[in-house]
Amino acid sequence: MKTGLIKIRELLVLLLITGCAGSSPSPVGSPSAGPPVITSYEEAVRELKSEDTNVRCNALMYLGASGDTRAIGPISRQLSDPELLVRLTTVQALRNFNSPLTIEPLRVALKDQDRDLRYSAAVALYELGDYSGEDALIEGLSSPRAEFREFALLALGKIRSRQAVPGIIKLLRDPKTRTRSDAAYVLGLLRADSAVDPLLAALEDPVKWVRKDSWTALTEITGQNFDFHYDGPEELRAAELAVWRQWRRRERSSPSRKDNE
Repeated sequence: MKTGLIKIRELLVLLLITGCAGSSPSPVGSPSAGPPVITSYEEAVRELKSEDTNVRCNALMYLGASGDTRAIGPISRQLSDPELLVRLTTVQALRNFNSPLTIEPLRVALKDQDRDLRYSAAVALYELGDYSGEDALIEGLSSPRAEFREFALLALGKIRSRQAVPGIIKLLRDPKTRTRSDAAYVLGLLRADSAVDPLLAALEDPVKWVRKDSWTALTEITGQNFDFHYDGPEELRAAELAVWRQWRRRERSSPSRKDNE
């Protein structure tokens, strides 16, 4: 049973970050071992007090799928449930409403002790146009989950988060090509001067699309437009990178820069 709960948690977390919050009132767990199917709002509210974790999760899913805004209060109170699986299901249920009425409860979830739950609440808030989960999204940049890192990166770029720059710079070395490429794009969008040297290093990335986005970001941040044939032969790229680095050395040692530091 414990293994089953772990798998359910993984599914819930992935649903919460991919925009596929569940809408089915089906029981949580296997058909053979799951609790009885709930048939009314009143029954679901009563089941929230069950001692069985699966029953409480099942009730939350039913209420979230119901669309009945009366359920937002009873659902929100489950954010204090001792079981993490129940709290994750609570965030999923709140997300189903896509309503500003869920903003305050989701802000409460940002204080949860579990990193995945904080992140999931931040994603739900972001979708409602509320950016109070910025810190949790920044935390998501260092998640072991590739999906978390990618979504957090793009969301933080959209809200122009300057606080996220150090974490985004680290993603220039992410194992996922798309994430490295998107990190370069977002750094260019943010015009982050602190990213210049890491982006110069990214011009040597083994993937040409990462090199391309890094070069584009450099031109946007620095205002320079030195050539860089991102898909050219290695010898040509090395020579063009040397021009960029020579400019960077001059720029870092210029009196005007020192006066501004």
